Amino acid sequence: MLMATTASAEEVSWALTPTPNDGAAVDWLGVKTPSRSDGKKFRLDSFNLFVGFLKTGGTSYGVSTTYMIISKSNASETSVANSNVVAISTNAPTPANDYATYTFDGAELEPGTQYYLYWVTSNSPASTYSTTTQRLGVYKQSYEPGMYFSNTIRTDYSPAFHATLTPVEGSSQGTDEPDDPSGEDDTRQLLFDNAGSSVPYRIPALAQAVNGDIIALTDYRQGKMDIGFGAVDIHARISTDNGASWGSEFCIAGSNAITGKDSQYYGDASIVADREKNEVLVMLVSGTVGFTASTRNNPIRMAYARATYDEMAGEWQWTAPTDITSAVYGLLPTAKSLFFTSGKICQSKTIKVGTHYRIYSGVCVRTTSGGSTNYNFVMYSDDFGETWKVLGSSTTPCVSSADECKCEELPNGNVVLSTRVAKGRKWTIFTYTNQTTAEGSWSATVSPSSSNGGIYDADDTNPCNGEILLVDAIRQSDQAEVKLALQTVATNRRNVTIWYKPLESESDYDTPANFAKTWEGKYQVSSSTSCYSTMIQQSENRIGFFFEENSYNSGYDMVYYRYQLETITGGKYSLKTESSDKPKCETPVLALENGQVKCTCATPDVKYAYTVSMGDCTGESADGIIKLGSTFTVSVRAIREGYKSSDVSTLEFKLPDIGDMNGDGAITIADVTALVNRILRK
Repeated sequence: MLMATTASAEEVSWALTPTPNDGAAVDWLGVKTPSRSDGKKFRLDSFNLFVGFLKTGGTSYGVSTTYMIISKSNASETSVANSNVVAISTNAPTPANDYATYTFDGAELEPGTQYYLYWVTSNSPASTYSTTTQRLGVYKQSYEPGMYFSNTIRTDYSPAFHATLTPVEGSSQGTDEPDDPSGEDDTRQLLFDNAGSSVPYRIPALAQAVNGDIIALTDYRQGKMDIGFGAVDIHARISTDNGASWGSEFCIAGSNAITGKDSQYYGDASIVADREKNEVLVMLVSGTVGFTASTRNNPIRMAYARATYDEMAGEWQWTAPTDITSAVYGLLPTAKSLFFTSGKICQSKTIKVGTHYRIYSGVCVRTTSGGSTNYNFVMYSDDFGETWKVLGSSTTPCVSSADECKCEELPNGNVVLSTRVAKGRKWTIFTYTNQTTAEGSWSATVSPSSSNGGIYDADDTNPCNGEILLVDAIRQSDQAEVKLALQTVATNRRNVTIWYKPLESESDYDTPANFAKTWEGKYQVSSSTSCYSTMIQQSENRIGFFFEENSYNSGYDMVYYRYQLETITGGKYSLKTESSDKPKCETPVLALENGQVKCTCATPDVKYAYTVSMGDCTGESADGIIKLGSTFTVSVRAIREGYKSSDVSTLEFKLPDIGDMNGDGAITIADVTALVNRILRK
């Protein structure tokens, strides 16, 4: 029987319905903890495991020096990695009366997680626990049912045994940091339940649109393989309340979605939501050819899908994927194989040359068919993915001996590239000489090192795709404003962690060597198997974090958190809010200033203006400029000298509905003024 002897008002009964060993020479019994909406761990206080030893031919099994462990290792393993062990019994008793008691004091278990109970031969191995050759099963007796060893597996257990689990106060999965007082922080949300699906999920991507909707994407791997090796679709869920809840799962890119193409599959999505308009771009790896088998004549393919928000319908409209393979390969004449890295596509905050602010995506490339060496290039687009160009040389890679990579814009407008490699990350920086024409050059690459105080883990030999993000932060110790760099890594596809580093001056990021060194701290998100991760800065002062956790059935659970920056940094930093830049206007109106309609709080010299219900005038944007493509509603009202209140006319309209009101052949902010003037008959 499993039991917890310490009781509290929050104890939860845990009905264990074990999955017994199938008869192989592995000692395990699989059980899964209940889910919790708040993500808190369970604690097993004075957790006692009673084990009876059945005899064969009058001889008891020799168990006098064995221990029991609780582990996250896969049940098929004959040796259990030390790093997977959650708890080990504190004693190895000599059996008496054919049973023994094993105690796990204070073991903490994560909610909704599969665990395995093993009988092992040692409690202090160098790296692994060796399991015994006996088998665990459940055997019916006339007294209290328990868990027993048996020379033959028994599946006729009844009833199931129970344990009492106590939620751990002040902790959530993967951390002992305090919860957000508002109750909205650090809440683990399982967006795509891999363990409950026969089709595995993989590869996270996340973006937040202008209207506040958060879009989460993942591979839906029907063939249980990576794109190029079987059927893969892209599934999505959308949150309309900043990640507090999520809509139903749906497919945005399915098999055979491109007309005239056979067996077109889509995976490894990367996403960006435009910072001005309700538009979303998703880059997709597609086709049936894998990365290693690709040639220029038969390549791994590239496509994109788009979405725009339909104001009338109140929903996103998605296009079918468009194949751009030839155009992309045409930019890199030496490439035999390439793909855009999954996760977040970076959009500039400062550089706008074409119709949209510039976007960047890292590309993983092979230049020889069947070769084993990967390279990185970076592509950019000034028209939101309609066309792409190479940032820097199209023949000389910016990183050699590379893998998947991510881009981020530095405070001076240059671009840092973070590349997945063993033991940490590789870094390089593109320095502009002309931002408009995208002229400049990449610096030499800096590899992870144990000597510079940077992101380094000597044990990490199986790295995976992470994410880099820069945010505006306030240092709590002195209230100084700093840029804070965040970078995610996982060690051998376990223990996903967020590292952080303040960028106080340009000397902290002017070279890759300076950017790579002296990262201040880290926050471990997960203590289990965990892999690819991505993150964005959300509204309402949160970091949206989306990652893979709990490996099972060729996939992972796709898990979402919305963190406060204080949680990630141990209270050292908080996100700088837009209200820090500009106080909220109590009586906002719109007025024409230097050709742009801007917010103002007083109109002594303005003969007419326009009141506004949402947008910049409510303090939601730092620059005070009302931009085309915004989704808020404006109430237009005449404010003229000598007008009575009865003369005030009001009209509701949305900025995306504005046409070319002044006939100059373009839709600009001047059309807002022209529309209002027409309404007012001026």
